Amino acid sequence: MTPGPSEPPTDRLIAAHEALGVACVVFTSGEDHGREASEAGLLTPDQCRAARALIGWSAYRLAAVSETYAHRVRNYERSMAPLSLEDAQAIRGALETAGIEFTDGAAPNVRLMGTGP
Repeated sequence: MTPGPSEPPTDRLIAAHEALGVACVVFTSGEDHGREASEAGLLTPDQCRAARALIGWSAYRLAAVSETYAHRVRNYERSMAPLSLEDAQAIRGALETAGIEFTDGAAPNVRLMGTGP
């Protein structure tokens, strides 16, 4: 595949490495991080941060309850690193068990269960 000028720079970089048979790891800007979890409709970095604030949990507490790592929670919330689907499912499940309701849709948000319309 020959990358064209209309392709995003990341796609051109990956195509060039594939043509050479070289493995490539691409780090993207912060705005792309978390795409896997948020595109799957699980949770966004803002939802994660807001949910923790509503129930007064630290990143360490959320990590312990969801059986993941606090640095993953913090990095995801800061849009510094993506969150795996497995971690996102575990985190969302822990937050829902703690009383968080996710309001998905055009403007994803969170609220305490039983407090919204």
